[in-house]
Amino acid sequence: ISCSDVTENTYVLLLEWRCKGQCSENGKETLVKFTRGRGVTKQRDPRFVLDQERFDLNLTAVRTEDAGEYFCLVNNKMEGQDRVKLAVVAPTEQPSRPLVTGFTSRTINLVWTKPPQS
Repeated sequence: ISCSDVTENTYVLLLEWRCKGQCSENGKETLVKFTRGRGVTKQRDPRFVLDQERFDLNLTAVRTEDAGEYFCLVNNKMEGQDRVKLAVVAPTEQPSRPLVTGFTSRTINLVWTKPPQS
């Protein structure tokens, strides 16, 4: 997920990725915290990885409880410029042969075939 508050001209001293919604575990919104000179000083889960060059947030092994609005705060700003809404829809059965049917800079559409009946 790209942090729209960071441009090529932004000098980042402090950066924090947060989420609101199902992803804010017991009201804990902070996912990753970065401090210039110290690197990542807080990481809620190893699945949330900060790209320290571009300050993008990468999620691995996405779960249904990761759904929510993600945003970054740069240099102690109180509000993020943009929020990215992540909706996670889990299949009722294990997918078979996933196929990408479309994508944009912020979304990806997948379809899959039904698993063979045993």
